[in-house]
Amino acid sequence: MAKLLTLRTLLVALAAIALPIALASDDHILPEEFLGQVFSGTMPPSNTVWITGEKKDIAETILGHKPNFLRIRYWGDSDRSAWIVDEVGKTEPITIGVVVNKNQIENIKVLAFRESRGWEIKYDFFTRQFNGAVIENQQRLDRSIDGISGATLSVKAMTNVSRLVLYPCPCSEQHCLITVLNNKSPNNEVQKSVFKLRSLLSLHRRMGITSALFVILLSVSGLALHHGESLNLDSRFIDSAGMLRWYGIEAPGITLSHSIANHRATLIADAMYFDDHRLPGSYNGLTGMVVADSEFAIATHNQVLLILENGELVEVLSGVHGTPRGIEAIGTTASGQIYLNSDAGLFEVDIESLSWTESTLQQALIDWSIPSAPRAETADQIQSDYAASLISWERLMLDIHSGRLLGDFGVLLVDIMTILFVLMAATGVWIWSRRRS
Repeated sequence: MAKLLTLRTLLVALAAIALPIALASDDHILPEEFLGQVFSGTMPPSNTVWITGEKKDIAETILGHKPNFLRIRYWGDSDRSAWIVDEVGKTEPITIGVVVNKNQIENIKVLAFRESRGWEIKYDFFTRQFNGAVIENQQRLDRSIDGISGATLSVKAMTNVSRLVLYPCPCSEQHCLITVLNNKSPNNEVQKSVFKLRSLLSLHRRMGITSALFVILLSVSGLALHHGESLNLDSRFIDSAGMLRWYGIEAPGITLSHSIANHRATLIADAMYFDDHRLPGSYNGLTGMVVADSEFAIATHNQVLLILENGELVEVLSGVHGTPRGIEAIGTTASGQIYLNSDAGLFEVDIESLSWTESTLQQALIDWSIPSAPRAETADQIQSDYAASLISWERLMLDIHSGRLLGDFGVLLVDIMTILFVLMAATGVWIWSRRRS
C-alpha cells in the first residue's frame, strides 16, 4: 500500500512539472501561417527596419532595456501592417505577431511561447484586451491591461511590444516603426526627446560622480556627529602637527613654571602641568609650589591644588574652603609651615584643618617659591602635549560637515554641492519617469 502511494505521488509530481511545459510548447503558429491569416492568403512583400543609432534609443526607452534585435520585419503598408517581434519574458523569447490597422491594434497573437510559466497570455481572454488599443500620452496604451497571476513578465513583454509598434509619430498619422524609425530628419520631435534624455542622463551621471566624494564625507561626518556623545568626540583630540598648521594654530609658550624637590609645576595658557602630567581643569595663574608633608601644594590666584608625588590631583581648595583670594605668593619657613601672601594679607595655612590664619610674621623669614625656566626638552614636551588638545574630533567633524575645513571656499563648495544634490534628485526623478514610460 505504501509503495502504491509513493508511485501515485511521483506521478502527480511529474504531471505538475510536465503540464506547464506541454502547455507552453504546443500550438506554435508559423509566421507564414499568421501572415496568411492576416492577408487572406495574399502575402505582401516584407520590409525591414534596422534598430540602430537613434532608433535603438527609442526602442530601448519603450522596452525598458536594450533591444536584443538589430532589425524588425513587417508586412504591409502604413494603413495596415503585420509585425513579428521577439521579446524576452523571463528568460526565453516570446514570438508575438501584431496587426496594426489605422494606428490601432487589430489583432495580437502569441506565435511561439518558450517559457515554462506565463503561457496563459496566448488565450483570447487575454489578447482581446489589446483589440482597438491606441497610444496616448507618455507612450502608454489607452487602456489598462489586466495582469495574470504568475505571468507578470509575459504580460509586460506583450504590452511593451504593442506599445513599440504603436508608438506615434508627432508629424504624421502613421505609427512609429514605419515613419519615426525610418525618418532621417534631425528635426523629428521624438529624436529630439531621446537626445534630450540621453544628454540629461549623461549630465546626471557626471553630477553623481562629482558629488560622490562629498556624499561620503557628509554621510560619515553626519553619522559621527549624530553619535558624538557616545563616541566622546568632544573629549578626544587630534595629535597632528600638520592639522595644527592647517588650522593656523601654534602652541603657546610656557607662561610660568615653579620647581621644588625635583618636581615642577608649569602653566601654559590655562592648563596646569605637574612635571609632564596635565592636571584636569582650567587655571587662571600660577604663583608657586611648595612641599606640604607628603603632598605638593600648588598655588594659583584663587586656589590651592594638593598633588601627590605621582601627579594625582588630591583636592582643589578654593573660596568655599576659605582660601584667600588674590594669592600672590606661596612659601614655607624653615620648619615647613606654609604661608600665603594675598591681597588680604599674609596667612598661615594648616592644610589638615583647612585653617587660614592671618599672620604678622616677617616675610623675610619665609622662603617664597620663585619662578624658574624648565629644561628645553621639558618645555617642548609640554607644548606638544598641550597643542594636541586644541582640536577635538568633534570640531573636525563639524568643520568637514559644514565645509569650514577649507575656509570660506569650503562653505561655498558645500553650498554648490547642495544645489547639485537638488539637481540630481530632480533629474533622477525625471529620467526615471521617462524611462518608466
